[in-house]
Amino acid sequence: RWIKSEAVIAERAKDGTALRMLGIQTDITESYKLEQMKRDFVATVSHELRTPLTSVNGALALMQAQQQGKKPDGSARLIEIGIKNCDRLLSLVNDILDMEKINTGNMRHDTQPEDVADILRLATEQLETYASQWNVNVEVNAPAFAQCIRTDKKRVMQVLTNLLSNACKFAYSGTT
Repeated sequence: RWIKSEAVIAERAKDGTALRMLGIQTDITESYKLEQMKRDFVATVSHELRTPLTSVNGALALMQAQQQGKKPDGSARLIEIGIKNCDRLLSLVNDILDMEKINTGNMRHDTQPEDVADILRLATEQLETYASQWNVNVEVNAPAFAQCIRTDKKRVMQVLTNLLSNACKFAYSGTT
């Protein structure tokens, strides 16, 4: 059984020692089991999605490599879009796993000096196809001189792509 216990001191002696406490104990066995089932489900689904996505991504990368040196056509652009979207889905699966790590207190951050302009450029490149679906243009006004920040680039990219995708989704068609 899993029990949650809460208590307060109802009366203290003059020296501060607790004389009387009031408390309540709640059986949380069922909610604990449900939470464990949710964590197991998320982990299983995430891992089961990652494997085929990695395979699809690898196949697309192989097709892209075979296209090298050939006259560009529409299929090359579609392969590139497929790879980017596969990468994005893999990133989402990894995000789900990261959320579980955060919940369990096992999250690690990899901070490095990063150029702000590079991060902004990369975020807009990743969102290019999504923005075009909404008929929106994403433009970067990067700083005129290099500005480095110490950050976890992957985490900043997650925030920026989420922010920019929402901006694209709710922007007026034909705007920047």
